[in-house]
Amino acid sequence: MNEPFDFDHFLAIPRLSGLRLSPDGRRLVVTVGGPSPDGKKMASCLWELDPAGIAPPRRLTRSAAGESEAVFLPGGDLLFTSARPDPTAKQEGQEDPSAGLWLLPAGGGEPRLLLAPDSGVDAISVARQAGTVAFGASLAPGRGDLEADAAWTKTRRDQGMSAMLFETLPIRFWDHYLGPRDRHLFVVAPPQGPEAPIGPPRDAIAEPAGGLVEACFDLTPDGGTLVSGWRVLDPPAAMRSELVAVDLASGARRPLAGGPDRWYDILACSPDGRQVAALVEEMGSPDVASVAHLTLIDLASGAERRLAPDLDRWPNAPVWSADGSAIFFTADEDGRTLPWRLDLADDRVTRLAVDGTYSSLCPSPDGTALYALRQEVDRPPQVVRLDARAADQEAHELSFPGLTADDLPRRGRLERLTAQAADGTPVRSWLVLPEGA
Repeated sequence: MNEPFDFDHFLAIPRLSGLRLSPDGRRLVVTVGGPSPDGKKMASCLWELDPAGIAPPRRLTRSAAGESEAVFLPGGDLLFTSARPDPTAKQEGQEDPSAGLWLLPAGGGEPRLLLAPDSGVDAISVARQAGTVAFGASLAPGRGDLEADAAWTKTRRDQGMSAMLFETLPIRFWDHYLGPRDRHLFVVAPPQGPEAPIGPPRDAIAEPAGGLVEACFDLTPDGGTLVSGWRVLDPPAAMRSELVAVDLASGARRPLAGGPDRWYDILACSPDGRQVAALVEEMGSPDVASVAHLTLIDLASGAERRLAPDLDRWPNAPVWSADGSAIFFTADEDGRTLPWRLDLADDRVTRLAVDGTYSSLCPSPDGTALYALRQEVDRPPQVVRLDARAADQEAHELSFPGLTADDLPRRGRLERLTAQAADGTPVRSWLVLPEGA
């Protein structure tokens, strides 16, 4: 049967994102997106893959609402977010349920709901040793906890209220509104048993006043300190981002890094809990271009060290090696987003691959491998393995739940064409050929 490679087939190709490696290095979990069964929206689910590439992929979750934001607890249990209904509770007809926090045991079985804020859980971070969980959720103005916010939501729903009053800036971020709720960061102790409830959520930053809008955050391995971005509004409409550290035992918040015309973002705490790696953008002007670099910040003193000062690339998404001796990151080069390794002892930078676009870098616990998602113009994201130290290597592809190169000829194929520009630079383009051509 001749079947053209049309837009429906393009949408049906699984989209992989959010690759995660378990603490023991034996399990990979990836979010797989695609059309929902009714074909009216995109949905996602979680799949498990064998890092050794031997066992076949296995689907972990299945629901109409979909799942995302997967994060491992130290013991191997998996946290994720989903707007699926709680199977143990009576449903009250909420029209648009928000994403709750769910737990899937390491040994398998049914996921169970841990908590479900009315605003939804928007991000998760786990302390790699203590297992303390930090998550983002929003509260209505004047509401001090999730229960009070739920009561506020119920009152509005019962009264048929849908109007929103915005009193602070910003009110919108790309495709969604930011108010009238304020984003908070909560911390909670993990469940202490297979059926044990999660601990009571505690507001780590009681008065955000817009400071946590779209801010990244991370926990030190012992769960004692929460490090977060902190948005500062400079009237009338300028904004910059600093870093703050919160002592979770006392609740004290202190500034960690900041400055005029500097934007701190995309942070990661070191395995020993003493340092934070972050991306810093030095904001430009009409005459001077913006530049970005990685910085290393001492959690105790706030002292900063610029990493790889000679790197002529825009780094992103820093990830620590398990022993803390190196940082992996991605950076754009010639239209691709490539993986790099930065050895902290001497600021030596190694480009690990030269082809494709990479994301979701996951270093193995033994320091030998780097797992990632890799895609090209003619290929959807694939799960790949790289040597954690070798330069300019070819990635090894793992099996995954989706199309492979062998599937494309049945629906048409993408053929790479290579030519040369006037200066001899290779120019690549792609041509869609029908099935059988």
